[in-house]
Amino acid sequence: ERARTMISDSFELSDILGNPALQALAYHNRGRLEVVDQNLLAAKEWFTKAAELYSQIRDFALMTIASSEVAHILRKTGEIPGALEMYKKTILGFQESGILSAVAHQLECFAMIATQEGLPAQAINLVYAATKIREQTQSLRQPNEQAEIDELLLGLENSVSENSLNKERTIGNQLTLDDAISLALSIEADKQPDRRDY
Repeated sequence: ERARTMISDSFELSDILGNPALQALAYHNRGRLEVVDQNLLAAKEWFTKAAELYSQIRDFALMTIASSEVAHILRKTGEIPGALEMYKKTILGFQESGILSAVAHQLECFAMIATQEGLPAQAINLVYAATKIREQTQSLRQPNEQAEIDELLLGLENSVSENSLNKERTIGNQLTLDDAISLALSIEADKQPDRRDY
């Protein structure tokens, strides 16, 4: 409740001062609060406003973070083409900023979409490429992120053979950062079947 009050106060203060940096931060925090309350459509609007203001003040790192929040909401609400379009921009933004933990999470999001699009091999490659990055950077998943990955891996384990899972895991572990990102960028929301033999 205290956090809500602080966010509300900062929101009002930023509008009074008319400072775009403060306004962007207030919009961003308001979006996070809406996510906590499961008001995803409202959250998307606030994150979008925050991203636009961050862009105006040329804070491209925070713009990428806010845009990524929009992409997450699009993915979770089934707007896969829009999510993919945004993720393809944000993963490159995080790479450029050198935020490898965020790149890893983006790869995991692409893996979830690949699974939905009937591309289990690519999903396995991506999630294990992300896992390798996390291990190298000592970046732990947040509890909600870990829950999503656990569910993803369980589904993949039930949809492909053990041999295939091991094969694609090895491929994923061997991908360079650039190769993993290239694979992610190749994912399309067109329901093309996976051509690998399972």
